[in-house]
Amino acid sequence: MKKIKIILKYFLLIFIGLILLDYLAMPFNGESSFTVTTLYYILFLILPLAIFKYFNVKPNNLLLVVTSIIFTLFLSEILLRFYFKYPMTYSEMQWGWYKTMYDSNDNKISFLEKKSGINNSNHLHLLGKSEFRNYETIEFNFKNERTNELGLRGKLPSKNKKTIITLGDSFTESFGAPYDSSYPFILEKFITQIDTNFEIINGGVSGSDPFFEFNLLKKLNEHYSIYGAIFMINTSDVTDVMMRGDLTRFLDDGSIQFRKPPFWEPLYAISYVFRLFIHSIGYNFSLMTKTEEQKGREDAIKSITNLFKSEIIPWVKKENIRLYVVLQPMLSDIKNVSYDYKVLDRNLSSLNMQYFNLNDSLMKHDKPERLFWKIDRHFNSLGYYEIAKYIYNRFFTNSVLNKKEREAVK
Repeated sequence: MKKIKIILKYFLLIFIGLILLDYLAMPFNGESSFTVTTLYYILFLILPLAIFKYFNVKPNNLLLVVTSIIFTLFLSEILLRFYFKYPMTYSEMQWGWYKTMYDSNDNKISFLEKKSGINNSNHLHLLGKSEFRNYETIEFNFKNERTNELGLRGKLPSKNKKTIITLGDSFTESFGAPYDSSYPFILEKFITQIDTNFEIINGGVSGSDPFFEFNLLKKLNEHYSIYGAIFMINTSDVTDVMMRGDLTRFLDDGSIQFRKPPFWEPLYAISYVFRLFIHSIGYNFSLMTKTEEQKGREDAIKSITNLFKSEIIPWVKKENIRLYVVLQPMLSDIKNVSYDYKVLDRNLSSLNMQYFNLNDSLMKHDKPERLFWKIDRHFNSLGYYEIAKYIYNRFFTNSVLNKKEREAVK
C-alpha cells in the first residue's frame, strides 16, 4: 500500500505540472483535451482502489499491476502528445483540442434566422451575430473583429448596391488574414474601379460547405437583391460532405443530422494510445478505413456536382443571379494535385456555368507555397490578394465579360 501511495503522489504532482505546462504553452486553447485525458486517467487509477476498498479487499500484486499499467499508459500519452505529436488532428495542431468532424450542434442563431422566423434552425452555418471573432493560431493573431448582424465577417449588404456574395468556407472568410486583406474585401476594391455601384459581401464561414452555402444564398436573396454569387470550392468540402451528407441532412423541424461517428470516437478523442491502435488496424483520421473513405469521397464529389447541376444552376437562372464558381487548391494541391481535385475540376468544368480553376494561375507564381501559412495551411494576406486578382481578371474585366455584362457595369 505504501508503494501505491507513493505512485499516487508522484502522479498527482505530474498532473499538476502538466496542467500548468499546458496552460502556459498554449494559452489560446480555451480548454485542452489533455486536461480531460488526464482526468480520465486519474479516474481509472482511483477506480481499482475504490473497488478494493469497497469490497474490503487488501491490496495485492494485482492492484499494483493494474496501477502500473495505467501509469505506463499515461506516460505513453505524454510522449505521443508532446514529444512525437502523433497521431494529432488538425484542430489539435491549431487550437489544442480535439473537434469531431461529425458534430451538427455547433451552429449559432443569427439575426438572419431570427428575421426569417426560424428561431431554432441550423440550416444556415453561421457565426454568432455581432460577436467578437479571433483569427488566431500559433502563426498569426488577428483579434477582436466583430461579426455583423447576419453572423458573417465584414459589412452588411446595402439596399442600393449591386451585391455580389462570396460563398465558401474559411478560405472565403479569409482565415489567416485581417479583414482588409481578405479576398472579398480586395475583390471589391478591384471591381469598384469599374463601377462604384457594386459591392462584395463576405459570405464565407469556417467549416461551411456548398449545401450550407446554397441555403445561405437563398435566404439572403429573400432579404436583399443579390446580383451575383461566387462559390469557392475546395477538397475540404469533399471531406465535409462525406461526413455530413447531402441535402437530406436538413430535417423538417429546422435541425440538421450528420452521419453518425463510430461508437468509439469519444475514446479516440481523449487517448493518443487508443488512436495509435485504431490507426494500426486500418482506420485514418476520418475514422474510416481506406476503402470506406474512398467510396465516401467519391459519393461526396457526386453530391457536390449534382447540387450545382440540379439545384444551384436552375435556381440562379430563375432568380436572375449571376453564378461564378471557383475551384481553389489547398497547399497540398499546389505541390501535387490530388485525385479529388482533378475529379472536381473535370465535373465542375463540364457544367453550364462560369467556372475557374485557380490552381493553374497560382502555379504561375514564383513560389506558390509562400502564399500559404506553413502550419495552418490557409492563405496568408498575399495569397488572398492573388486570389482576388485572379478572380477579378477572370470574371470581372472587360476582356472576359460578355457584352451584356459590360453594359451592366457601365
